[in-house]
Amino acid sequence: MYIKFNFLTSASCALLLLLLNTAMSQAQVNTNSIGGAFMVQNQNGPCLTQAERNFYQSEIVKNRTILQAAGKLQQRSNALVLFDWPIAGDANEQYSKVWAISNYFDHDPSTNSLQDYNCGTRTYDTSNGYDHAGVDIFTWPFSWKLMDEDRAHVIAAQEGQIVFKQDGNFDRSCDFNNNSWNAIFVEHSDGSVAWYGHFKNGSLTSKNVGDMVAQGEYLGVVGSSGNSTGPHLHFELYNNIGDLIDPYDGKCNATNPGQTWWADQKPYLNSGINAALTHSAFPDFGNCPQTEISYESTQFDPNDSVIFASYYSDQRSGTTSNHTLIDPNGNVHVSWQKDFDNDYYASWWVRTYNVSDLEGTWTYRVTYFGETVNHTFNVGVLGVEDQKEQSVSLYPNPAKTMINIDAAFPIQSIILYDLLGTKVVEKQQLFQQKTEIAVSHLSSGIYFTRVADAEGNYQLIKFIKE
Repeated sequence: MYIKFNFLTSASCALLLLLLNTAMSQAQVNTNSIGGAFMVQNQNGPCLTQAERNFYQSEIVKNRTILQAAGKLQQRSNALVLFDWPIAGDANEQYSKVWAISNYFDHDPSTNSLQDYNCGTRTYDTSNGYDHAGVDIFTWPFSWKLMDEDRAHVIAAQEGQIVFKQDGNFDRSCDFNNNSWNAIFVEHSDGSVAWYGHFKNGSLTSKNVGDMVAQGEYLGVVGSSGNSTGPHLHFELYNNIGDLIDPYDGKCNATNPGQTWWADQKPYLNSGINAALTHSAFPDFGNCPQTEISYESTQFDPNDSVIFASYYSDQRSGTTSNHTLIDPNGNVHVSWQKDFDNDYYASWWVRTYNVSDLEGTWTYRVTYFGETVNHTFNVGVLGVEDQKEQSVSLYPNPAKTMINIDAAFPIQSIILYDLLGTKVVEKQQLFQQKTEIAVSHLSSGIYFTRVADAEGNYQLIKFIKE
């Protein structure tokens, strides 16, 4: 179970479209932040059917028996293990956080009556008697993009032994179905077993049943396999006698009263900033299971109209986020604040602004709920290195299949960057003054070519790929 995103705003959709058209067509400050939330729509079926649960439990018993007979089953301990958080961005992740929570464990056995561990209703059940049996942690922002780029990882919440593993299933589910999920089941030293589900197909660790995993070790990429309406992790826990456990400490936790299984239990609401970004165009969130087109950019021309966007988890009514734009000299160029009037599990807000002709590295700073995130972007230059003017020409520009580069010096290297500053082509040790670079494989858009000599002096040239 996950959430199905619906686009909402603090006003009507018609008003949003009007504001959006205004923001995209005018080269000026947009006096009102535009945005809203993706609201929860619970699906009409369980994350796992009872038949699937019975199958997985029997497979775990079977594998434990095989491991024990082979003398490979890990030794038990009476000490209760505690868990770390099971989702993290990859080592190079630029977002400050890649997750938010949609559903907790449902402790009310009555149909159409909900109660999570905190006595709230942040959970779901179904008409056929299923009560949500774990915690659903979805990726945000740009869930499909994070999945496609392998950026949101499931990690082992506690060290243990793999007792079942399943991969190879379709991973772009958008609704309730009869598909199987991709999952890993890990037994810990105290006999408890954690179920991790909905992985991206083919992303699971190469380790197999019987292998040990360390706490924090990579298990796979967050996906949407099985009964799922979008990329998320379903984390489910059983104790050493096979009883289903809600790991959270709360006065309405009927399975495990007065005790947390988390080493550092996160709050019920995890309010914070998931990302502060700059965009060259308004993000296209698409429809499930389309990959979002984020139009993220850190490279702009002087006086460009830039879209500044902030993405939040657990936005709270009555709170405020503060925004500051700092120029390359360290001066505050402009600042504004956004007052929140609604509670949202996940939200985003954008504002357009024309940067000046001051070239260099700028900073977009967002502060919310005691957290500050800094996002840097460049105006007029790709980076902060000192450049030495050299005689370099690039043609044709725009180009479709090939660009020609002529220099007045022997070329040591040529590097092509996209608007995010990512290397898309790199040629080293050319030692010639003229060369050709194939660009037919590149997507249409704006790129920067860095042509350098053997001493590291370089010239930066912008070109357009048609």
